[in-house]
Amino acid sequence: MQVVLLGTEFSMTGAGLLLFRWAAHLRRRGHDVVAVHDRSAAGPLRDAFLAQGVTLAERFDVDARMLVICNTVMAARYVLQTAPIARTVWWLHEGEAGLAILRNHPGAERAFHAAHAIIFPSGAIRDRVYRSYLLGVPEVRQHVVPPGLDPIEPAQAAAEPSPEGRPIRVISVGSVYPRKRQADLIRAVARLTDLRLECLLVGALVQLEPEAVALAKAAPERFSFAGQLSHAATLRLIGRADIFALPSASECLPIAPLEAGQRGKAVLLSDLPAHEGVWRHGVNCLMHPTYDVDLMAHLLRVLATDAALRARLGAAARRNATGYRNELFLARLDTVLASLG
Repeated sequence: MQVVLLGTEFSMTGAGLLLFRWAAHLRRRGHDVVAVHDRSAAGPLRDAFLAQGVTLAERFDVDARMLVICNTVMAARYVLQTAPIARTVWWLHEGEAGLAILRNHPGAERAFHAAHAIIFPSGAIRDRVYRSYLLGVPEVRQHVVPPGLDPIEPAQAAAEPSPEGRPIRVISVGSVYPRKRQADLIRAVARLTDLRLECLLVGALVQLEPEAVALAKAAPERFSFAGQLSHAATLRLIGRADIFALPSASECLPIAPLEAGQRGKAVLLSDLPAHEGVWRHGVNCLMHPTYDVDLMAHLLRVLATDAALRARLGAAARRNATGYRNELFLARLDTVLASLG
């Protein structure tokens, strides 16, 4: 079968990485996969797609014999174009941010009724974010597929010993722009002047508020920007950190916190619907309301100064991550395709 991927990104994002994993799985099962990308598309995943034998194209004509996978809410326009012609799957990776995108593109909501299958990362996202768009959409077309994690060696899964003679390392992974709220993390770390902290931001630097830029430049020994890295390099940096922080204003069951948990790291998150049923404050992570820099700074202080708490939360985060296995993720995607007949 020929599979066409629309909305392909080669930047290192959760949506791009998960699409790559599905594409690689389809290739292993003998399917011909074509990834249609923007003319200017570039990024760490490009070579990974090519290495799996995926054909890259700037455009592609769809016919009824093909299967089309449209990735992210931004691909709604592709769904409307291809669903009348070929079996079309729409894979949503956005939380509340997806609603703003839909509102800014009149008519995009029709994609919910046009798609032959819609994939959500969790039931909470489907029910709390997109439920109003699903009225009249048959339940058989609605699928929940949580992300999966690649297995790691036991030595990699073990958290590093409590730091002695070095600063506490805080890491955040994700493209740097306002929705991800890395600026708030910088503000919080900058307040803790009495603690030895290092804050590393991993991800493409798209936009960062001037105040946060100034704070980072004023303390280069505390703040560093790794830029966009390969997945393997990012995981190595997570493994060397003590605290993983993701202060986003909107998410859709992100995989980076799970990967941090897999490595026994203490996880600090903003309290979002995307984390419902996955992360629990005081049980397997700590949480703060979005934009609450005061509480974020306080929780960072608690984690930085309490090695026992970091270890307990890291162990709980590791147990939490065990439920997100790549083989389950791929098996659920196979079930989605089987539902199309």
